[in-house]
Amino acid sequence: EGFIAFDEKERLVTVNSKFLEYHPEIADLLIPGKTIEELLRHWVARHQHPEQVEERGAWIAKRLARFRNPTGAFILEVSDNFWLKVTESRTPHGYTVGIWTDVTAEKRALDAAKAADREKTEFLNNVSHELRTPLTSLKGGLALALSGKLGEIKGPLRSSLDIAHRNGVRLSRLVDNILLVQKLEVQALSLEW
Repeated sequence: EGFIAFDEKERLVTVNSKFLEYHPEIADLLIPGKTIEELLRHWVARHQHPEQVEERGAWIAKRLARFRNPTGAFILEVSDNFWLKVTESRTPHGYTVGIWTDVTAEKRALDAAKAADREKTEFLNNVSHELRTPLTSLKGGLALALSGKLGEIKGPLRSSLDIAHRNGVRLSRLVDNILLVQKLEVQALSLEW
């Protein structure tokens, strides 16, 4: 893990080799005495982040505010497909220390899981809706035939149509349950955020 520490005047005190490895674009500037604001400005200029020049000042201000009032860990995209979890805290002496952990693999796995979940949801919704229309027609036709309005049906034919109708109703309930589970999953996800 990367480690960095700043004194009460926001000047760099120490940094370990892993942190330097995580930030090669400013490694030459990571010397004791540099302020966090100086380092952020150099990092933004050398890293070209954010891409829109007019957003860079606001990004630096937000990052400085987070540094000055650490409230827990956050995820920072350092470069394309390279993510670090930043955990900063203030010591009783006013120093700010940061632990930087590479979470790129976890972020990729989470993104892949979210993509798979979206594909699963889309697939189940499509299958459910594609099944619902013909099932409705099938159940309606079987119910009409069994009602006797199309003529009397007896014997083995009636028995076969009864079985087909029951199975159609059962399959229709299964499709409805799949749609309900999908709806509940979407609502649960929206509640989590």
